[in-house]
Parts: sequence; C-alpha cells; structure tokens
Amino acid sequence: MGTWSTALFGDDIACDVRENYIYYLRSGMSNAAATRQILADYDDELSDEMESVVVWCALAVTQWDLGRPQRQTQKKAVQLIRRGGDIPRWEDEGDMQQVGSRKRVLASIRRKLEKAAPPKKTLRPLPERILPPKRKTIEHHWKIGQVVAYKRECGEFVLLLTEASYDDEFHGQVPYFVVLDWRGKRIPNAERIKKLPASVCVIQAAENQEGESIPWDRIRRLNVKRSRTRHYHADGNSSYGVCDGNTWNDIEAAIDKAFDDDYRAYLKLIFYN
Repeated sequence: MGTWSTALFGDDIACDVRENYIYYLRSGMSNAAATRQILADYDDELSDEMESVVVWCALAVTQWDLGRPQRQTQKKAVQLIRRGGDIPRWEDEGDMQQVGSRKRVLASIRRKLEKAAPPKKTLRPLPERILPPKRKTIEHHWKIGQVVAYKRECGEFVLLLTEASYDDEFHGQVPYFVVLDWRGKRIPNAERIKKLPASVCVIQAAENQEGESIPWDRIRRLNVKRSRTRHYHADGNSSYGVCDGNTWNDIEAAIDKAFDDDYRAYLKLIFYN
C-alpha cells in the first residue's frame, strides 16, 4: 500500500488515477469528461501540495501515452515539476539516494510531456457486465510530518508528530505518533513547536470499527510540519522501533507512559544505546 518506489507508478494514487481514467474512457466517456471525473474523484488529493503532484503527473502521462494529451493537464503537470514537484516529501524521508532518483523521474516526465504525443490509441469498450471500479474506502486523515494537538481528559494538550502510517482494511489508516516533549493548557506557536525535542515514545492509534472511532472533538490538526524522527520505520511488511498503544481507546494510558521518566529511560536503554 502507499508508495513503494520513486517511479511515477510506484504509488497507489498514481496507479488508481491511471486505472480509473482508462476505465472511464473504455466505458464510453469522452476524454474531457473522463478528465473532469478524475479531478472530481481526487479532489482531496489535489488539495494536498505533495499528492497533487502525483495526481496531475499520473493523469498527464497516461493521457500522453494513450495519444490523448490535454493542454491544460500537461501544462499543470509541467508547472508543478518546475516548482520542485513532490521532492520535499522525499527529502523528509532522509534518503538522498531516493531524492536523486525521484528528481530524475520528474525530469523524465517533464521531457516526455514537452514532446509531441504518439498517435491516439484505440481502447476496447468495456463489456456491459463489468461494474465501475470502486475507489478505496480508506480515508486518509494523517499526513507524515504533520503535528497534531490532542486534548486529554484532564484538559491539557499534548503534541504528536505523525511519524508514519499504514492502511489496514479493518482499521483504516493507522497513524504512528511520536510524542513531543511538551504538555500544557495553551498550544504553543508554530516556531516553538518546530524546536521542541521529540521523545523516544511512539504511539499507534488505530480506529476500532467495533463502535470506537477517532475522537475528533479532542484533536486539532495544526499547520505545523516537521521531519520524521526515525524512532519508528515501516517498510513493506517489516517494521522496527518503539511502539505503544493500540486503538484510540488506549491513547490516554499510552500518553501517561510516554511522560513517565522511568519508562522513557528504559526505552532509551533498550533501543537507543
């Protein structure tokens, strides 16, 4: 799930855009109508600075490959690449080899889109029995690097850095939060939040679909972004790091442990020495 390589179609969103756009064409939609439908389908992703690059580039490249380039789509994709594309997202991961690889991918996309497209390809119409593709039902609330404030039952706030996430069919998007070393009644400003030290405690907060949901009344998603701490790392089916908590129902107890000096000393001794 998510992104597994720096290639354009090494990303779930890009693959879904390509698949659904082709489906709409094969179902009888005009190129213009299929394009409008894709942009409507991916409205949430287009509102995100990094994910919008993936959507526009995937749509533009697919149109180009099929000989159906639309001037506005190609222009938008090239503009985003010229502005740096989604490189900041890869820089946040800290792997400069991947950063270089992604830059080469974006440069290749730009060169392609600035050339004349091949002749229009014929697509076989869909049989009537084939049902429309279903978009993923998992809602993506959590952005890597975003800081959120969680209001505890006692009335004080704690700050959580979104370190990682993965998609689960039952629990939805499962975030992993690094607890920042701060708690209080008034949320500090962005500059202070960016300088706060991060603890070694990582909390998993899954949504339990058996009646327990995300407590949005206690959560404030702040306009603050920080680099990952690397206290937790998920890669495919393997992971390493320190993790506590399970579902949102457990988060109060997990936060208590995160601010316990003995517990934090134990984690540092076991995992970081």
